[in-house]
Amino acid sequence: MKRYISLTLISLLMVSLTFQTDPKEKAQAYFDKYNSKNKMNELILKSFATLEDAKKIFVKPEDAVVFMKLMAATEKKMKEEPVGEDAVYPIVDINTFTIKDIKEEKTNYNLGLLEILHKFKPTVRFFTVKLMTDNMFERGYSYIYWMNINNKWVFVSRPNLAFRK
Repeated sequence: MKRYISLTLISLLMVSLTFQTDPKEKAQAYFDKYNSKNKMNELILKSFATLEDAKKIFVKPEDAVVFMKLMAATEKKMKEEPVGEDAVYPIVDINTFTIKDIKEEKTNYNLGLLEILHKFKPTVRFFTVKLMTDNMFERGYSYIYWMNINNKWVFVSRPNLAFRK
């Protein structure tokens, strides 16, 4: 009987692990269809973080409000500036890291986040999306940062810029 219960528990654990998606794979599956500059800009304009999104990533609500001022300015600028000539990129490269990764120096993708780590909730995960012509990133665009909040992809620009003095 104990053996049967153990085998059942192991089977259930294996099934549950099978259905868990790697965050990077989830991002790759989503962003692969946005492999041009115009598609990505359209996506960003539909995906700016809201105040409710910001409150889910910042420890203090007032930091979410400060951050939203940056987001509003970024959105306004994007709407006013022409996108320019479109280009399709064969490679969509995804990188992901967490607040914990930055604290433990497991990543070099923090781009100024180190100075404001204390403002984020510890579970925050960032994604960078690069549209590239080749694996060397000689030509392309980098979109920093994306987050997945409640199964919704949200563009959060570069949060550290909101807190510069």
